[in-house]
Amino acid sequence: MGAATAMLLAKQGYDVAIGYRGSAVGAAQTAVACRAEGAETIELQADVARDPDCRATVDAVIARFGRLDALVNNAGATEVVAM
Repeated sequence: MGAATAMLLAKQGYDVAIGYRGSAVGAAQTAVACRAEGAETIELQADVARDPDCRATVDAVIARFGRLDALVNNAGATEVVAM
């Protein structure tokens, strides 16, 4: 969902910050696809469960793009539960 959302925003003319916790390869692939749509991108590794990571991410986005217009929080976890 995150990659699809990033692509949609890139197609709409947004520059895109791609946050990821563990998949640097996936983030890089998404960044390439967004740049192909004309977006500027930045890839940022962070754990959104950690406040310092969230703050550093916002700071990096503002440093790169000068502002933050929209935020999509696509973080989540799945736990298998026995039925």
